[in-house]
Amino acid sequence: MKKVMQYFSLFAANSANTGEITLSWDADRLAKMYLVEYKKSDKENKWYILDFTDESVFNINGLKSGKEYLFRVSALDLEKKILWRQTIKKKIK
Repeated sequence: MKKVMQYFSLFAANSANTGEITLSWDADRLAKMYLVEYKKSDKENKWYILDFTDESVFNINGLKSGKEYLFRVSALDLEKKILWRQTIKKKIK
C-alpha cells in the first residue's frame, strides 16, 4: 500500500502587484495534479475553482486589495480522488 503524505505546507505571499497573490505548497510525488480554489469569506459556503495544475506554485490576480480570502489546495490522484487538502487565509495588499 502506498503511503500518502499526511501533512504538507501551504504558503500565501502577496505579490509586488496590487491584488495579486502567490500560493506555494510542498509537492507530493503521489499527486498527479492539484486543484486550486478560493472563497471570499468564512461565511460563504461555496468554493470557486481557479484551476487545476501540476505545479506546486500558483499565481492569482484580480483580487480586491484589503480584502481577506480563503485559498484551498487539494492534491489529486489519477482518478481525481483527493489525497489531501489544505486551506489558508490571507489578506490581500
